[in-house]
Amino acid sequence: MKLYTCQEISKLTCFKDELNSFEKLNYNLHLFICSKCRNYSKSIEEVSVKFKTIVKDRKACEEDIVTLEKRAFDSLKKKSDS
Repeated sequence: MKLYTCQEISKLTCFKDELNSFEKLNYNLHLFICSKCRNYSKSIEEVSVKFKTIVKDRKACEEDIVTLEKRAFDSLKKKSDS
């Protein structure tokens, strides 16, 4: 059995819910051994939870979305004209 590398863990952390049983075991074993990856995984999870809370609690109306799109396009146009 080959354990995941730290680089593989960093890529898999966002998709850990999609891993099969063997992959989850390998993933969790690596986290058990590697404190840096364990801390990284925990940080990503905290950011994910906070982001989901913000998106869930905040609702934008159509007018706000159109205004933001216009500002983004105007900003991109100014940068491309420079």
